[in-house]
Parts: sequence; C-alpha cells; structure tokens
Amino acid sequence: MAVKASGRFVPPSAFAAGTGKAFTGAYAWNAPREAVGRERPLTRDEMRQVQGVLSTINRLPYFLRSLFTSRYDYIRRNKSPVHGFYFLTSTFQRRLWPRIKRVNQRHEMNTDASLLFLAERDHYARLPGMNDKELKKFAARISSQL
Repeated sequence: MAVKASGRFVPPSAFAAGTGKAFTGAYAWNAPREAVGRERPLTRDEMRQVQGVLSTINRLPYFLRSLFTSRYDYIRRNKSPVHGFYFLTSTFQRRLWPRIKRVNQRHEMNTDASLLFLAERDHYARLPGMNDKELKKFAARISSQL
C-alpha cells in the first residue's frame, strides 16, 4: 500500500523479475497452457506407413525432397508425430504423390527416339536438381551423341 508523504502517493514497487515465461496476450489467463493428457504414440502399422512414404520422398530430387521433409519435421516437432503421420498419408500420399507421378510420366525420357539416350537415363532423372555446371556437361554429352 502506498504511503502518503507530503501530500503525494508513493508509486507501487516494481514487479518481481524472473517469473519464467514472458507475458503472451492481453490478459495473463489467456496464455497458452500445456496439454493435460499425453499424446498417443504411432502404432507399428502407422510407423511402417511413415517409413514407406519417407522412402518415396527420399527418391525425389533434392528441391522437392527438402520441401516435404522439412514440412514433415516441422509438423512432427510442433504438433505431434500423429499429425506428421496424417500429413504424410493424407496430404502427400493421396494428393501430391499422384500429381508428381503424372508429371514424371508426362516428361519421361523418350527412349524410342534414340537408344543412345539409355546411358543418360540416370542423369535425365536428376535434371531438375542440376546446377549450371552439371547441366552444361549433360548438354555437351547429349550433343556429342547426336
């Protein structure tokens, strides 16, 4: 309580520092709380599905693989492993993977045009992730075969 000194009120003392968490909201009771219950772990079948989808993601070029793995890691860290499982099965496997397969089929190498290109099949699959130096070498090899 403030003490009256010469007609003025003394201001209250400062708040104690070191309360732990920083204030996050308009009112203290609006701060987010930890969940009461524990999150359920993935079952063996779900873990196998996650590993299967991650193996298909690992076969993609680097620029696509990094997008999907970073998104999966973010969801798994910030929400739960179950939410990460749902992302992989519902979003990636059901929606994105069929589109990626269709694009790959559409832009697949035409081996009927020339059998000389069969030796370059591995390099053609890495074409989207190549840097300029690799791309120039690849173009030089193809032009030398023609």
